[in-house]
Amino acid sequence: PNEHYTKLYVFHLDHGPKATRGPYIWGQNGELFHNLQRIRLFGEQYWPQLKDTQTTWLIAPNPSAQQLLIAWTQKGKAEMLFMVNLGTEAATLHTHLLNPDDQAQWELEGIFSSTQVEFAEKGHWSPEGLKVSTLSGGECRAYKIK
Repeated sequence: PNEHYTKLYVFHLDHGPKATRGPYIWGQNGELFHNLQRIRLFGEQYWPQLKDTQTTWLIAPNPSAQQLLIAWTQKGKAEMLFMVNLGTEAATLHTHLLNPDDQAQWELEGIFSSTQVEFAEKGHWSPEGLKVSTLSGGECRAYKIK
């Protein structure tokens, strides 16, 4: 039914074969909706402390999709590290992710994963690079930097 297509709700029609009747139905995208809701709630929780910071891209989005992992932190005093796998398959960090502070060795505390409800992974970030586990397809993660 038309109620399964978001576009029809954006371009709401009251009459004709593409008319929408009743509330939007999430159909087969329940897992996607759940994950997006978790990301939104996490973002709302941390937005007050991040909204006035500038971003330092560690792995910037690649328009040619040669690199499907992206990572960023805050410019200046980095307090959190964010990583996202834009692909649909599991991805391991193959790029040497440099620590913004060449001398620092930071411990990472996992505080959010879009695919794992209980996410408390420990990681390590040093001048030699970043050590974290493989990200699953579409996974978003956040780590506190200690």
